[in-house]
Parts: sequence; structure tokens; C-alpha cells
Amino acid sequence: MVNAPSVGVEVHGLSISYDARPVLSDVSLTLAAGAVTALVGPNGAGKSTLLRAISGLQTAEGAVTINGRNVDPAARLGEVAYMPQDTSAASSLTVLEVVLLGRLRTLGLRLPPDLITEAEAMLDRFGVAALAGRTLDAISGGQRQLVYLAQALFRRPKVLLLDEPTAALDLRHQLVVLHVVREAARQDGIVVAIAMHDLSLAARFAHSFVVLSRGGVEATGAGADVLTKDRLARVYGIEAEVISGEDSVPWIAVLRAIGSDIDRS
Repeated sequence: MVNAPSVGVEVHGLSISYDARPVLSDVSLTLAAGAVTALVGPNGAGKSTLLRAISGLQTAEGAVTINGRNVDPAARLGEVAYMPQDTSAASSLTVLEVVLLGRLRTLGLRLPPDLITEAEAMLDRFGVAALAGRTLDAISGGQRQLVYLAQALFRRPKVLLLDEPTAALDLRHQLVVLHVVREAARQDGIVVAIAMHDLSLAARFAHSFVVLSRGGVEATGAGADVLTKDRLARVYGIEAEVISGEDSVPWIAVLRAIGSDIDRS
């Protein structure tokens, strides 16, 4: 566990509307440095929109501070690494070149050998070093997701924002990715916020949760505190059992959709 993490990002009164339809209304929250925060909630709750707003890619009312500084959205892009859920764009660049682009601002006409070695080491952390010479459009969607994760961390950001980073991954790589990201948060003191749907997986790796619902913050806190049976029913419309697992980490067993005849048969 990370002990007494410091404040890294603070969101104050964030509001966003699409075509006059409110998506997020007066959202305020804190994301701790050196820790992983899971953003959870049903489809349409505003998780992706919130990440984009924090990154500076989405226009919003309100303010975002990084380490106590009110950072302009354009300047924010230099401190924040954001990886969207959709990483399907084809490219003829090699996997290694994609990762090196994470340091685009420091790249010159000649690449220092130590920079290439560092990029290869980052790929190795995600188990895809063998793909370094292959083009991005010649690898699977899951492998592409791992490459973009490597690129995001290679940037050495102060803030890392990930939108469903495990969605296309097999079970083993889900665990690898979240372990690497959690260790990066701890070792480098960066802010990590991850939008996730798998609550049990999030509870295993996240230090804290932000539960979004109906355009606002429903709850914040540790997984064991916010992932309650009543809240899951209210926010997700599901009946579930919340089981206390190893180290009191909650595990969610979904039983049925409330108000529906859908069951396990």
C-alpha cells in the first residue's frame, strides 16, 4: 500500500454538456499522487468525458489543478498522458517507433542508443518486447493496447489517465498491466486514474474509487467502503453479493439485473 499519498490533481466544479445535454455537473474530486484511482459507474456516467476533461482534450467549465497549480488545458498536455479506449487506428510505424513517440519533444535527428534501450525495456515490462520490429497494423488489438500503454508510461507523465486499458486483454495481461501501472504510480509518484467496468479487478489494484452516476459523484473512498450491495443496486441496477476476499479486498458476484427477467439460465 501507498502510505499517505499527496494530492496530485484536484478537480473543482467541473461541468460539461453535449448539445445542451448535461453530461457532468459540478464534479469535484481529488486524485492522489502515487496512487491508483478507479473511476467506475454505468455506461454514460461520464467516466471517459471526465478523463478527457482532466487531460485538457475536452472543453469544460470549472478548474483542474496539478500539484496545486491551475494548469491551462493546452499546457496540461505536456504533463498528462491520456490513453483512450479505442486504440484501433492502423499505422505503418513499428511498435518501437510508437513507443519512442512518447518522447516526441526530446527526439532529434539521431536517436541516442540509451533511449532505444529504455523504450525496449518499457515494452518488456508489458511482455511485448518481441514485437518491437513489427508494424502496428500487423499486431492484434490487445497487443496494440499494450503498446500504447508502454508509450504512455514512456512519456514519464505526472498524470496518467487510462480509459478501459484492459478491455481487449486476456486475463493474464489484465493482471500484468494493472500491476505495472500500480508499481509506476508507487515508484514515480504519479497520479493514475483508470476508468474500469470490472469492479473486482479494480478493487484488487486501485487504492481508491470515484463512483460516477447521473452526471455526478455518487461516492469516493476505498473499494471496501464504496462497493456496497445497496450502492451497486442503486447505481448499476443489479443485485450482487459483495464478498470480502484476501486482505479485505471486495469481490463482486453479480446475480441478476434488477427489474429484468434476465438470469443465468
